[in-house]
Amino acid sequence: MVQVRIARQPIVDHRLSVIGYELLFRDAVRRGPGEGDDARDAASSQLLLRGFVDGGDHSLCEGKLAFVNIPGAWIESGLADCLPADAVVLEIEASRGISASSLARLSELRSRGFRVAIDRASEVEGAAAFGRTADFIKVDARDLSAVTLEAVVASCPDSTVIVTHVENREAFERCRHAGAQGFQGYFLSRPHVVDEGEVAAGRSRSAELLVAAMGDLKALHRVIRMDPVLTYRLLRAANSVHYRRGEITGEVQRALELLGEDGVRKWLSMVALATVKGKPSVLLDAALIRARTSELVAQRSRRKHAGFFFMVGMFSLLDALMDRPLNALLGGLPGSEALREALLEGRGPGAEILATVVAQELGDFERAQLPDLDRPSVQEAYLDAIVWVREMGGLLRE
Repeated sequence: MVQVRIARQPIVDHRLSVIGYELLFRDAVRRGPGEGDDARDAASSQLLLRGFVDGGDHSLCEGKLAFVNIPGAWIESGLADCLPADAVVLEIEASRGISASSLARLSELRSRGFRVAIDRASEVEGAAAFGRTADFIKVDARDLSAVTLEAVVASCPDSTVIVTHVENREAFERCRHAGAQGFQGYFLSRPHVVDEGEVAAGRSRSAELLVAAMGDLKALHRVIRMDPVLTYRLLRAANSVHYRRGEITGEVQRALELLGEDGVRKWLSMVALATVKGKPSVLLDAALIRARTSELVAQRSRRKHAGFFFMVGMFSLLDALMDRPLNALLGGLPGSEALREALLEGRGPGAEILATVVAQELGDFERAQLPDLDRPSVQEAYLDAIVWVREMGGLLRE
């Protein structure tokens, strides 16, 4: 069966709330020398259409807008008409050139409720021209000074300007002050390191829970029993479809038994991260998706102790969540030698699986595989993790 490789990258507003997700995708078929980018793009687009539109499954974007890069030929052929106007943003690359007939078709599609994004419109004059045709204008942070970005924003009063390749917090603040309304890049997963004394009380509480999660089981049980909110959340988790074994329990001890030692440790670590204040939910979701994908990849490649790989994936974004260096955070956790080896030294099976999962997230599909697990299986684990995190989110945030 023909397969398409898919990943996603969040696009957020100035409050770090998710606007939508850009879908990064490529078909998995090697094509002949006579078939160029347009043929590959068309094939990928049809695969995307079949998998995410015909099936009516928009869960990959969790109800948010899906930004889908569409070749100009696909616009003019009428295939774009098959996409759901309420769910998809038609994204066209200005650098490939956009014909007058394509622009006319885009205007027609907008009049029927479709939204349009023009990517790589980094020149002020070009952005202004496209601003009359597009709902979103995407520009590259690496190409623009703050002054030029201000001019782009001013020239597109009726469009949302999204800045891509925002790699750190400083770039985010610079683009935000220049008037950009949307941001895409890896800055969310980079820590904004603060001094020890500046760590907020909520993060101190999270650190306490993480220490408890990594400690011995008796101490872990005492922490939970002394906290009514934790007790409530534990019972909610134990009675969820993910853990319940044909029974409903109101007993803490039975709930702990249902989750098991590894499950309790994993659950408490998730709760710890969910209690961090002042961080966008999209970052917590990213940490949990990475954690769950790592766990599933470990299970499907027949690695022992899959719960360890969950912790590796989750802790790989701990510095961004806690705004402290990762070596300092791990140094305070008991029994975290294997985590330090994977995350700080890049050694061992934890590091191998983490690198595979990160490659899948970035759309680096050639590297998203293991000797004992192929690319389709890694992607399946990634997509399953997205669904799992969406379902588990309510249990963590109530």
